[in-house]
Amino acid sequence: MKNLIALSVFLFAVSASWAETPEEANWNKHPCAKIYKACHKGGFIKGGHQEGKGLVINCMKPLMEGKTVPGVTVDAAVIKACQEKKADWKEKHKQGA
Repeated sequence: MKNLIALSVFLFAVSASWAETPEEANWNKHPCAKIYKACHKGGFIKGGHQEGKGLVINCMKPLMEGKTVPGVTVDAAVIKACQEKKADWKEKHKQGA
């Protein structure tokens, strides 16, 4: 019985660590996260810029500038929404500076 209780507590703790935090849930709904995920799915990674596969430099930035990136498809509305979020963030942080 003690082993069953210990196992139950362990499994609960492990499953709780896999649960999405509120910050992760918000990020996953963020339009820029969709661009990030599309770039990652297309083979772009952090630190991959030397091979032309940099997540931000070679994928996200060009998409945000309205350019196409081979192997990556993102809806124009998602890019526009991300641009708006970015502009809102800049404005908000400019005022607080």
